[in-house]
Amino acid sequence: MAWRYFLLPLTPVDRGAVAVRRTAYRRGWIRRTRLAVPVISVGNLTFGGTGKTPTVIALARDLVRMGRRPAVLTRGYKRLDDEQVVVVGPKPRQTATEVGDEPLEMARRLPGVPVIVDADRVRGGTEAQRLGADVVLLDD
Repeated sequence: MAWRYFLLPLTPVDRGAVAVRRTAYRRGWIRRTRLAVPVISVGNLTFGGTGKTPTVIALARDLVRMGRRPAVLTRGYKRLDDEQVVVVGPKPRQTATEVGDEPLEMARRLPGVPVIVDADRVRGGTEAQRLGADVVLLDD
């Protein structure tokens, strides 16, 4: 794990960037947008292979069992386009090239739960509400 020591000098830069971002939100330079429904974000600082997508699938299933209407919002890692796409299973019409492989897997495993692929979180969340979601799960 020697790579950690390589990144150590960048720590003050990262902390400074976080402080500037926090200040920008506090002073209103960056607008916050709130959805009318609860949002649950599943993510961490590690990329890939840490169980985020299976956790989102389990949460969505639990919410459906509880009588809720969840929608999943994801960025669609490795897809070629940046347009918003709504994927619904169990037999989605889209390909992995269009939406990414994880959204297809989620749609297959969550029939009837909209999986919205959109890098624009506000636009995607608004679409989730329009589709009737009463809770939005972010697969970050």
